[in-house]
Amino acid sequence: MSKKNMNEEKWKENENRAKQHIEMLGDKHQHAVLMTLDLGNEDPANRAVYWESIQKIYSTLENNPLGRGKHGSLVSAEVEQNIHLIVVGLEDAHSAYWEIASKLGNVIPKRGGGAHTKLEEYLAYQSKMMSNKLRDYHKAYLKGDKKVPTWSGKLNNKGGIRINHPKGGKK
Repeated sequence: MSKKNMNEEKWKENENRAKQHIEMLGDKHQHAVLMTLDLGNEDPANRAVYWESIQKIYSTLENNPLGRGKHGSLVSAEVEQNIHLIVVGLEDAHSAYWEIASKLGNVIPKRGGGAHTKLEEYLAYQSKMMSNKLRDYHKAYLKGDKKVPTWSGKLNNKGGIRINHPKGGKK
């Protein structure tokens, strides 16, 4: 039997996370999430079940901000939007690199062996890696961690970012 209850503090934290990222969802999904949050507020004994349903709805997103054990509670919707803008720009650069490598007959190796054979696969991999890295840098910034690279989550006036690297490198 699964645990169905969730304490008030955890429910409010999760409710805020869901509302913080709601604009990422389409209208019907937003409605479903808001209705499910209402159910959780009315039926505290089954909040864990309702939260699981909300997580399932968000899992339909390519960059799910609420995944289990993820960064969703630390990364605001504004930062997610900035990450998206950076990743879209990098996809153009990676597409150009792919085209040049293809013309030269070069292959682009996969991590762990083999080679990328489709542009879409390569772009998805690069996008995911960059998104995760930026989220990690932002989490470190929010925690005040000076031992690893950090990022404020903001774009500069040229649409770029500044990664702050620790002095002396990572320990």
